[in-house]
Amino acid sequence: TWYQLNRRLPRLSELPRLMKRAYDEYPRFRGNRASSGYVPPEREDPYQSWCKNNYLTHRDIKELSCLVENALEKLPTISIVMPVFNPPRQFFEEAIESVRKQIYSNWELCIADDASSESWVWPRLQELAVQDGRIKTTRRNLNGNISLASNSAATLATGDFLLFFDQDDLLSCNATAEVALATLKFSDTDIVYSDDDKIDGDGRRFAPQ
Repeated sequence: TWYQLNRRLPRLSELPRLMKRAYDEYPRFRGNRASSGYVPPEREDPYQSWCKNNYLTHRDIKELSCLVENALEKLPTISIVMPVFNPPRQFFEEAIESVRKQIYSNWELCIADDASSESWVWPRLQELAVQDGRIKTTRRNLNGNISLASNSAATLATGDFLLFFDQDDLLSCNATAEVALATLKFSDTDIVYSDDDKIDGDGRRFAPQ
């Protein structure tokens, strides 16, 4: 190094030459680092970075809960419409749990079993209805696919707004609260579009819109 060779710090007049030397030698130095085992970090997916920095904190949840509680009498009932046909059980249970964990409690879950052939489906739906009076169920005799099954579920609804929800979807815990508060802020609201993304079997979120 400069100090080892000269036993002094460089003068101001010597700095430009030293800086040019450092610039010229940097590529060689970087190559030596790589060859000695240095591995630069992989570039993180921008959406993963966004998720890490925008997750709901306990403070966020508490503040949202206070907003909902203070305005509860004015907020709508949200009917969550869910068509079901032989769902993967794990994903189905996770979907139900995501509804149960909503900060906003003024919801009803309307489920139509579209003539599932899996023996566990209808008994499980009946069990859920017994456990929570906000869960309503009906069973179709013939499979009609998602449109007819959604219509059958919607006939159970008594709320002010319908929220369409697939058998393997997940609601963030603030989802219905945000929708309800949006309708309060804009009193002539007919339709609310929310953000959404996809999630894989490992819990990795992607494709936000």
